Amino acid sequence: LYSLNEMKNGTNAEKLRDIIDVKAGKSHSMVLTRGGKVLLCGLNSSGQLAQGNTTQSSVLVTAKMQNELGQNVEMENITNIGAGYNFSFAINKNNEVYAAGLNTSGQLGQGDTTSPINVFKSVKNSEGTANLTNVEYVSNGSMNTINSAYILKNGYIYTCGTDTNGQLGTDKFENTYLPV
Repeated sequence: LYSLNEMKNGTNAEKLRDIIDVKAGKSHSMVLTRGGKVLLCGLNSSGQLAQGNTTQSSVLVTAKMQNELGQNVEMENITNIGAGYNFSFAINKNNEVYAAGLNTSGQLGQGDTTSPINVFKSVKNSEGTANLTNVEYVSNGSMNTINSAYILKNGYIYTCGTDTNGQLGTDKFENTYLPV
């Protein structure tokens, strides 16, 4: 068993320092560094390591995101992270939320069920016309739950994904692919 300081960074195989947060999914781990980088390791069958592929990693790798030009670049300026069963979330300093991994029920807020999403992509707003902004916190259910919730700075909550049992709180019992 490794302590956080003994986890290895895949780029230089040195012990990792300056970790300020850690989250664990079913079979993957995420760490957030003081410098705003997201590092991940473990199973990647749904793209939850945000590497642009589905290859697992036994050392920490730096998360990649899709920028406005559709290019995969290293993720920066992250302030908060969240790990789901087989998906991952990150919130940046501008309070925009990004998601990667399994999206078979629309739980990543992309407006569809395209899956896997193997780099971090912006979660869309409820109209699907822009990014969801002003996000303070992201949460997801435990185990194999396939829904997500986003709390905004104004106190509003948005949810998306499976609503079979009314877990999205919309009183509709229907899946939602964009945060509502």
